[in-house]
Amino acid sequence: MKSTSCFFEADSKRLTDTARHSVYLTFDDGPNPYCTPDILDVLAEYRAPATFCVIGTYATDEPKLIRRCQAP
Repeated sequence: MKSTSCFFEADSKRLTDTARHSVYLTFDDGPNPYCTPDILDVLAEYRAPATFCVIGTYATDEPKLIRRCQAP
């Protein structure tokens, strides 16, 4: 199995003071057949929503992953 690192840490700034803490997860330029299944498994485990921004040709190549990315 090919191993690849798909995670990185990004700096962030709080723009407003709010009592409710929110995090929005977005994944761009996919689906990637090496990383996307693992990401989907973790999101399902924690029941965490996310937005996937896909590339059309990648989506055409990976229809099963696209179906997994869609909300139930």
